[in-house]
Amino acid sequence: MGALLYPVGLWTAWQQRHERQRMAALLLIILIPPTYLLLFANINYPHDYYQLIITPFLAIVSAVGLGWLATRWFSSVRNPSARAVILFAGVGALLTSAALTYLVWLRYPDLNQTTMRFEELCAGKFKRWSQGMVFVDKSHARGLPNYDLPEMLYAAKLWGYAKTVANQSDAQAEFERFAPAFPKLQYVVFYGISCPDWLPRGTFQLTLQDEPHRLCVFERVSP
Repeated sequence: MGALLYPVGLWTAWQQRHERQRMAALLLIILIPPTYLLLFANINYPHDYYQLIITPFLAIVSAVGLGWLATRWFSSVRNPSARAVILFAGVGALLTSAALTYLVWLRYPDLNQTTMRFEELCAGKFKRWSQGMVFVDKSHARGLPNYDLPEMLYAAKLWGYAKTVANQSDAQAEFERFAPAFPKLQYVVFYGISCPDWLPRGTFQLTLQDEPHRLCVFERVSP
């Protein structure tokens, strides 16, 4: 619904362009999402969940469109009873959609056991929220999506990039593709994969090799 109302909100902003103060506020709200995406393209491209921060600004524009439509409908209805019916119907639709959203959220699965086990293995092993890249073998990613794994980053208390891979070649290709986006990359973590021999040893050194759990950690060498 919000996506359908967003163009209406843009149209409403254009219609109100002569109201300078109101237009200035709307223009700022409209420009924030694309500006954010352009300025922080290096983190939004591999991690689409960082785009959640622009959701309120998009919602405001959609709400402006909804307000414009409601005003148009109300102005075309002369009968007070009919207006009341429209108002209650709108409120009912919003409450119903909110309740359905809550029910969908309740059906989300519980915490993934793979993520919890990985969090236990990583406890105390990293400087919190340092930049890192995490590669998880598909055999160790049961119940996890077959693409980006932000939950694994949060489990390790790192910031950066995490993904499932089929083998060392996939991990190397992903590393070479995205490592330049993280100039302060501190850790490269492999879970369920044997320790690689392709990482630049002059830049990273092996600091943890947990063979029973197939966990390898490489840390950037201090200059």
